[in-house]
Amino acid sequence: MDSEPQFDFDAREFLRVLRRRKLVVLASILVLVALGVGLSLLQTPVYSAKTTVLIPQDVRDSVNQNANPGVSTPDLLDRQLQNEISFAQGDRVRGAVRKSVGLVPDVSIALVPNTDELAFSANSGDPAGAANQANAYARAYLDQRRKSKTANFFKTAQTVFDEIRSLRTKKASLPPGDPQVAGIQQSIINLQGSLGDLRASGQLSKVGGDIVRQATTPESPVSPNIPRNGLIAAILGLVLGIALAFARDRFDDSIKSKTELEEATGGLTVMALIPRAEDWPDPDQGYVVSSESPHSPSAESYRTLRVSLQIRARSKENPLRALALTSPGAAEGKSATVANLGVALARAGQRVVVVGCDLRRPRIQSFFGLENSMGFTSVLLGESTPDDVLQEVEGVPGLSVMASGPVVPDPSELLSLSTAQRVIEYLKARWDFVLVDCPPVLPVPDMLQISQMVDGVMVLAAARRSTKRSLSRAIELLEQAGAPLVGSVLNDVRSGGEDDYGYGSYDAYYASGQDGRTASTPRAAPGAGAGEPRMAERGLLEEHEPREPGQPAGQNDELLGANAAAGDSANIAAAVAPDAIHPGSPVASRQPPSNGLPSGVPVLPSGAGSTSLLGRVMRRTSRRLSGATSAEDSDR
Repeated sequence: MDSEPQFDFDAREFLRVLRRRKLVVLASILVLVALGVGLSLLQTPVYSAKTTVLIPQDVRDSVNQNANPGVSTPDLLDRQLQNEISFAQGDRVRGAVRKSVGLVPDVSIALVPNTDELAFSANSGDPAGAANQANAYARAYLDQRRKSKTANFFKTAQTVFDEIRSLRTKKASLPPGDPQVAGIQQSIINLQGSLGDLRASGQLSKVGGDIVRQATTPESPVSPNIPRNGLIAAILGLVLGIALAFARDRFDDSIKSKTELEEATGGLTVMALIPRAEDWPDPDQGYVVSSESPHSPSAESYRTLRVSLQIRARSKENPLRALALTSPGAAEGKSATVANLGVALARAGQRVVVVGCDLRRPRIQSFFGLENSMGFTSVLLGESTPDDVLQEVEGVPGLSVMASGPVVPDPSELLSLSTAQRVIEYLKARWDFVLVDCPPVLPVPDMLQISQMVDGVMVLAAARRSTKRSLSRAIELLEQAGAPLVGSVLNDVRSGGEDDYGYGSYDAYYASGQDGRTASTPRAAPGAGAGEPRMAERGLLEEHEPREPGQPAGQNDELLGANAAAGDSANIAAAVAPDAIHPGSPVASRQPPSNGLPSGVPVLPSGAGSTSLLGRVMRRTSRRLSGATSAEDSDR
């Protein structure tokens, strides 16, 4: 038996959509409230006045006298009251009101609950007119009812008189002693008794009824009710806003979250979520938040991306040395990510070169205030050598930039030359990281050619600007070209959004009043390594003596990962093994074994690199391995 389909309601997704589309909901509420209140203000005010009349006594007496065992008294009373309401709404009363006030007012008649009263409610645009019309209608009802009942009384009495007169005439025509005379005389007596009872009942004084409360001039209109109309409009606006929010979210193809980015890229690892740089003064101008605001959430996110790349670069099977960054379309944060990632890597002690390969719309040089008169195109055309066009970034030791160079008419043909591949290989042989700023994938084919020259390709998307369709198509083209995709990055994530993973709390993480330094963090001594002073000023480093086995892990060990924190010397040695350090790196150099150290252990040169984080790790590793070697020799 087939199971019935079930409706799967996800409250979290419902709230996420409302949070994402809150402006749509608020706009719908405001528009409908404004429309409702505006229409209410345009309406003519309507005032209502009410006059109450006591139900005549004869109606109640009639109910009691005519009570039938088969019909309940309340039902009989309701029937009589409906007859009275019908009489009040009849033409006789309406005609009398027209003669009194010159028009037939809009009056409703109803029984006042739990009372013996009828309410006459009149509506008018004039407050005084409403009160006058209600009172006039009530008086007209009472007058017409009195006239009707009086007429009926006299008609009944006249009928009795006529009957008595007829019987007397008949009696006079009979001879004395006729047997009918006695019967006729008895009938006359009975009729005279009925007439006397009719007079004695006081019916003429009971047919009128009384006005209990006269209508007074109302102070406020009953319509339009602006607060009520505004509330109803707000409720309707909320319902409409929710419907529009889900409809817009359903048809919105933009990337809004990490989950949607993963789905659009076919499960490609999301390596970082970069919050929007709120202090970026001019989006049209380059801005390196990692330099200008190093403690901001955006700068922290770039450092997170740096750590991910450093871990990836240590892979022996597929080392990551040259990384190309691209996106499906333009203006999705490629150049900004390249610039900030380059600064983050350089401040971690890496030698980094940024290469501008967007030969159609070069922009990377603007982030560092550099010239674009010579660059990558100059090398490809044979006009300059790579060393001639490299520019050092002021204030960021270890970071160099090869700008795009003069714009050429045929970038695709120029990139297809083998010279481009040789330039990338040359840079890989001299620098630890080569970051390539690339053009977008979909508009031009340049990126597909560049993907063949690098070790990895990172795809970027801008939150609420990049679309799932364009991103999926870009991934498809890159996979067809055999590009080595390593991950994706979501730029421009809004603070406080559904994918804000607490980046905004980083400012509070640093000690206040210390410029980002903890009390126990000493400043780097003059002559420290290239990346060391900035890292020390951020409070990321502390001096530690070599710890014994089982001693709690220090801060440096935590930065290296769980294996280092557990005192696994073999893993630390692997992290700084000869294969993991490029020959041209200034962080550490290889020297022949000395002081009894095992072969293959890097030895720090004296000078700049000796105080770097990597240098300390290597020094501790050397001490441990040296101690292990001495123990082994003593055992032997």
